[in-house]
Amino acid sequence: MNVCVSCMRNSYCNPIRCHSCDTIVTPTIGHGWAALLIAGNDERDSVAKSFTDDVKAIHKVITSKCPLVMGVSADHVETVYPDEPGKPDSMLDKLKKSVHTLKNIDGIQTLLVYFSGHYKPNKGGFELSHCKMEERELQRKFEYLSKKDFEGDIASILHQPNSVGEPSSVSKRVIVLLDCCEAPAVTTPSQEEIHTLDKNITIVQINACRPNQKSIQEQDGSVFRKFLIQGLTRKALGKRCLNDPDCRLDDCYIQGNFVTFANLNDYISDHLKSFKTKHSFDCAMHTYDVTKIDAMIGYAINFNADLEFKYKFKEAVVEYDVIPQRMFSELRELQTLLFHKFISKCTRIFCDTLLIYCTITTRRLKGKSQINASSYPCLN
Repeated sequence: MNVCVSCMRNSYCNPIRCHSCDTIVTPTIGHGWAALLIAGNDERDSVAKSFTDDVKAIHKVITSKCPLVMGVSADHVETVYPDEPGKPDSMLDKLKKSVHTLKNIDGIQTLLVYFSGHYKPNKGGFELSHCKMEERELQRKFEYLSKKDFEGDIASILHQPNSVGEPSSVSKRVIVLLDCCEAPAVTTPSQEEIHTLDKNITIVQINACRPNQKSIQEQDGSVFRKFLIQGLTRKALGKRCLNDPDCRLDDCYIQGNFVTFANLNDYISDHLKSFKTKHSFDCAMHTYDVTKIDAMIGYAINFNADLEFKYKFKEAVVEYDVIPQRMFSELRELQTLLFHKFISKCTRIFCDTLLIYCTITTRRLKGKSQINASSYPCLN
């Protein structure tokens, strides 16, 4: 069954049905997806806040319905970050709750995992937070999530039973984005055989750097994250490249109909070249048992579509308004924006009408009794 990309992208609100049996056909992008977004902590408030900002920015993109790049349901996304960046927090407990929540969601076929923070393989793994120092302690303690436990959490979420009517042989997929220094390759261990990988889980992974390199974290967030989001949304939102005016790419957007882990990695890598004069690092890809369909991780929105609306008022008054395309994760956000614009236009039209009425009234009064309009400020 051949389906155009536009129908696939909009299937969340207009389901695709088989023309023969009327069965709903769900695309592999967005449907059956869930996400776990984790921000580490740091004793420096500004650094900790930048990790949290990274997670919030990724959340906004993957849940956006306009433009729709991945279209993950917001109910299927768990975010883990400190309540107060820079302050001690029980991040392991928060992560445990988020994993438990995701394990209770039926029908997860693809799990997207993003981590922004510190990775310290010689100390314990992913640094989630620092602990509050006691009076007798000479050195601060930290909460770490080991790589093994990280992989175990991913596997436990995807090992949940399939949806009713779905064959048990259907493979599942994890998309891993590690935005940290010394980023490791992630695997999913088999629960049945020791020292083997799970044959039913494919892995697509892009890291900010190699395991022996350092990534770049600026005060307003990760450089890797910025270009990752730019690759997914720049053309759709009509934004300038972050490397402007020094961007040397003729086509500064991902071409084709789909975002794959390969063309996204190429896009990020090409834009990070300008940073290599000061830092030596390379984006790294890792895959396991990936098919052509598994490689597709989003829709390539390589066009800009502004939203045009028409307002109809009484007495045949019609006005138009254009809203530059921006990210909306819920229709309620667009409704709120339109409501405020509508009220603004109603107020202006009412004021214009009142001004015309007052002007006509003033002229009539002057013509009949020569009343001095200056005595009535509302008539001026």
